[in-house]
Amino acid sequence: MLVGDDLGRRIRRDPGDWPVQFRPARAIILPDGVLRADVGANLEVDDRPGVARHLYRSQLEDLWRGLDDLGFGDPTVGDFDGNLGLLAPDDDEVIQILALQRGGRDWAIVRRFEIPADTTPAEAAALEDARMRSAIRRLAALAWAFDDPPDDSIDFPERYDFGPDPWVRYRDPVKGDT
Repeated sequence: MLVGDDLGRRIRRDPGDWPVQFRPARAIILPDGVLRADVGANLEVDDRPGVARHLYRSQLEDLWRGLDDLGFGDPTVGDFDGNLGLLAPDDDEVIQILALQRGGRDWAIVRRFEIPADTTPAEAAALEDARMRSAIRRLAALAWAFDDPPDDSIDFPERYDFGPDPWVRYRDPVKGDT
């Protein structure tokens, strides 16, 4: 989910008024069920968020069944062939992106729409694609992101993902770590 600068400022002013599908976010579900997710104004299409949770196989199956029911589970519905990393929202624009891979094929579904400055969050719901809203809300629920934003008085720890241990080859397995 990408959000333009002006709209992003409106959302940050009163995040509790804006449903989760309008707030900037990024989620990745890996084939093994690892769900990486984060929210925030500085997220880009190519960012790789930290691990939020591990999904059960039944949750992955339910998600794909839901995407199939919405008509997004088939590669022929992909409507974007360009570089997703080059997408940039205008000031009052929302870009909703579903990039999917299944059966060795990948496709992307992109929905763009403007939310004018005088539009309320309730009125904004009429501007978006209902099927895309449903898909994004399913993903958000799996990532434990809901319409009520988290309490900002709580200091959450920074999550860093530095990848695998680069020093493992220098350790002596017989003596242990040194």
